[in-house]
Amino acid sequence: MALARALMLQPQLLLLDEPFAALDPQMRPTVRRSLRQIFRTLRQTVLMVTHDLWDAAMMGDRVFVMENGRLVQSGSWEEVITNPQCQFVAEFVGLNRLVGTIVKNERGVFLQVGTTLLPVETELPDGTPATLQFFPSQAHLTNEEHPMAWRGQVEEAIYLGEREQLLVALAEELMVRVDVPAPCPYGIGAPVALLVPVAPQPLDSLTIAPEAKGEGG
Repeated sequence: MALARALMLQPQLLLLDEPFAALDPQMRPTVRRSLRQIFRTLRQTVLMVTHDLWDAAMMGDRVFVMENGRLVQSGSWEEVITNPQCQFVAEFVGLNRLVGTIVKNERGVFLQVGTTLLPVETELPDGTPATLQFFPSQAHLTNEEHPMAWRGQVEEAIYLGEREQLLVALAEELMVRVDVPAPCPYGIGAPVALLVPVAPQPLDSLTIAPEAKGEGG
């Protein structure tokens, strides 16, 4: 009713502050789709504030991400999700983001994050500041003997139906999220080895392949 009253005034700009926050999760997708169709039909300009990933993905033609009251990135949803410019944005869109330095020695090529060396494949020169960004579904469990394996320990496991999402500690305070088919054979505290077939990129040139998005993912 509040929305109907506001639209009757034919405002040049409609302001919405977390309009779906009080809705049941089952109702939100339907209401989002309905409102987006209404706004498109009326050609209504809307500024919506939200903390919800799917609000931004489904409703936003242009997305502005703010951290501690400061604008840190803007663009289309596709631009934001494929090219996060900082850790805050990467976490918001569900990406793992590791920032470090390329190290090449007699043992191989690594991304050094803190004191941890993670084997990678890259042509970037030794000493290059780089980042490695990947979705949880882009990492896979692998054999511990694999030369490119990252070794860690399961800290958390969330059952999501057809898959489970593991929080894996690669080192103290160095965590990544990994999606694996359910049921996962590894419990809390179990050692695991990960394969991440994504190449690091220079910090001044960040782009990753977009991940297919679906409601409730």
